[in-house]
Amino acid sequence: MKSALLAAAAFLAFVIALGDQCVWSDDETRPGLVAREMVLRGHWLVPYLAGHVYPDKPPLFAWLVALASPRGVSEWSLRLPAAAAAAATVGVTHAMAARVAGPGAGLVAGTVLAASPAIVHWARMGRMESLLVLWIALTFWSALAWLNTGARRQAALAGLWMGLGVLTKGPFALIAVPAIALASVAHRPARVAPRSGVVIALAAALAVPAVWLGLSALVDMSAVVDYGRAVIQSFNKEILLQRRRPRPLSFRILTVAADFLPWTLLLPGVAVQLARSWRWVWRPLALPLAWAAAASVLLMVIVSPRVPYFLMLYPALAIVVGWAWSTATGRVRLLLLAPLGIVVLACMVFGIRVLAAPLSIVLHRVSVPLDAGLGATLVVLGAVAACAAGAFARSGRMAEVGVVFGAAVLVVVLLLEIHVYTRAVNQRYPTRPAAGRLAGAAPPDTSVLYIDREREAALLFYMPQRPLEARDIRDLRVHLGGNDAARSRYALLSSTDLDALLSVGCKPIRIAHEERVDRTLYILAEFGSDPGCMPKARG
Repeated sequence: MKSALLAAAAFLAFVIALGDQCVWSDDETRPGLVAREMVLRGHWLVPYLAGHVYPDKPPLFAWLVALASPRGVSEWSLRLPAAAAAAATVGVTHAMAARVAGPGAGLVAGTVLAASPAIVHWARMGRMESLLVLWIALTFWSALAWLNTGARRQAALAGLWMGLGVLTKGPFALIAVPAIALASVAHRPARVAPRSGVVIALAAALAVPAVWLGLSALVDMSAVVDYGRAVIQSFNKEILLQRRRPRPLSFRILTVAADFLPWTLLLPGVAVQLARSWRWVWRPLALPLAWAAAASVLLMVIVSPRVPYFLMLYPALAIVVGWAWSTATGRVRLLLLAPLGIVVLACMVFGIRVLAAPLSIVLHRVSVPLDAGLGATLVVLGAVAACAAGAFARSGRMAEVGVVFGAAVLVVVLLLEIHVYTRAVNQRYPTRPAAGRLAGAAPPDTSVLYIDREREAALLFYMPQRPLEARDIRDLRVHLGGNDAARSRYALLSSTDLDALLSVGCKPIRIAHEERVDRTLYILAEFGSDPGCMPKARG
């Protein structure tokens, strides 16, 4: 019950002003356009993007977006599944920490995760990483029950969650396999989980995507072949590319340090508490520690990670932080409390600085002013948090101290997300108003061709016209050429791509509208039957 309440509270926090930020990145636009094809044209089993089969990502996240969008995909419905998944992960983290370390640890762990900047940020983005992290967390939750009881049903559930993870973002979900294998060593002296559970879990994990691929093969066998190629290309990109141009170790360490603030400041104290308590704590904490170890090896050594990939590490860290917070005494407790006290003091000083004189912060190359309201909020919030935490600490209620600090951090992170980050994005990438003006320059029932290079797809996300993607200039000319009257004659192009068409004699009959977004001029052009648009056959 407490897990559900904590998840509900996190969800309410995550969805505040969820639709205010413009959709601008490819990673949000693509699942949004895939879901739009599902809603409008019924391409559910085999996902389509802008007129083509989309094999780059499995369809589960797009399915959830489409289900949340019965009246059409919007910013809010695009991001709702990610917010719900992140909130559910908070609940699972609470439940797992409470099981391995007690209710106090569970409360702190859930609060720590909910108030982690990376969790908040990606919960408010229409991307699949938050959903993947939920399946990983549920896999470890069921694996913990299986290791403790030997129940085959729990092994099957762990496999089911892994399969749903594979259906969300591919093989990354299988990170749980080596971690569970490592943790099983710690559980052997207590109770041996039957080996058949491993077979059951792996069978369930493979069955989920296999069912989808089998049904897809009945509809379009070539799409299944495309998915196989996409998996191979993903392997080459994430593994082989790592060997040629790896991310520096400093990038990986700084990403974790920044995205898990202020809780990364507690990790030295957590390490000391682990060293002091290792003899009697290594068995109950074996699974979250193995989870953190497997994720760290994957992200630090094996793949060349992007920032959201690190999300899979934070629930495990939150569980260990929650355990240390609830068990530390004496100097170790001071090691955990002192950094948060410094953070609260720093927030109050910064708030006073904002009140004293105007201040701006630069994000996405946009200067966003910090107003007096934000400064006053930081000062008041810091003072209230310090007083409340001090009162709870004097009475020995350390779990409540952690919750107070976590709630204060969550409020600050949300304020920065909504009033600073969203404003910066909307100023630099005003795709929503620009798309509204572009949409009025073409019939709503027509199709618009584009090449996905800059913000074309993000603009088309808001336009009622159907997007049709061309791979390159030559492919665009193939679509524009010919005498078929039913063929699309509108194209949304950057000025560079339009110049490339003009250089080969492919000229529009008119420029319907122009918009400038992020220093790039986008042109909605109408084309007629122009032989110059048809490229010559090769060879």
